[in-house]
Amino acid sequence: MKLESLEIEIKGKKYQFLDTQTGNPAILFIHGLGSNKDIMPKIFEPFLEKYRCIFIDLPSHNKIPYYEIDTLDEIGEYVVNFIHGIHLNNFTLIGFSFGGVVAIQTQKMLEQEGIKVKAVAWASPLRRDFLTMRAKSFLAIVDSLNKKFYKKLPKSGIFKLVVALLGIKAKNSELESFTFFENNNLDKFQKMIPAKFIGTENREVLYLFGTKDPLINNSAFKKTVINKDYQSKYLIKNGGHYYDKKGREEALEYIKKFLG
Repeated sequence: MKLESLEIEIKGKKYQFLDTQTGNPAILFIHGLGSNKDIMPKIFEPFLEKYRCIFIDLPSHNKIPYYEIDTLDEIGEYVVNFIHGIHLNNFTLIGFSFGGVVAIQTQKMLEQEGIKVKAVAWASPLRRDFLTMRAKSFLAIVDSLNKKFYKKLPKSGIFKLVVALLGIKAKNSELESFTFFENNNLDKFQKMIPAKFIGTENREVLYLFGTKDPLINNSAFKKTVINKDYQSKYLIKNGGHYYDKKGREEALEYIKKFLG
């Protein structure tokens, strides 16, 4: 299925997205911190034929301006305005890593408008204390770098060594995508991660976590409390950040079942 690369302006803000433009229902995919929309289609390739798949760039990523967005409410509003701007109906939100936090927040804001949608949070730091020390160390290193040097990270042998020592198995393409993020805004994004859970109440949510995830604490799965009538959670062997083939396939199967 061919993905169209599109740009629009809504309420004075720029939006970049990939869209199959056909298929029903639709899925809006939200990438993680330091990533971008272009990384996501490969992860979710099995969905491209059946569903209308839309992949969006978040502010401060992939040359989208930051727009002085300082709170989770504001980044949620950015996504909600996009949904309304393209007249999207009958869709599910799927977020990976930080994108899962944004998906849950967007779901909450839509419900306040009387719009109910499903949401998936995969390998997401749903609370700030879900981040491992390795994740915090990695983010602190990136945050401290000079912008000029930061853009050269994928070619830096020293940085690759530091990443390896932290147990972060990032490919060169993933490191490259990270340089499309404005690292001087990193601390602001970290502060958007809630100190406590966003109340999901009776909303339909699927939470996915992986074992041996270098960025999310092992306790995150147990600490995620669900309403069993509406929500599910699964702990997948090697199915979090830097998943293996089997971990990815299992996660996608849970998502397929959730979509119905």
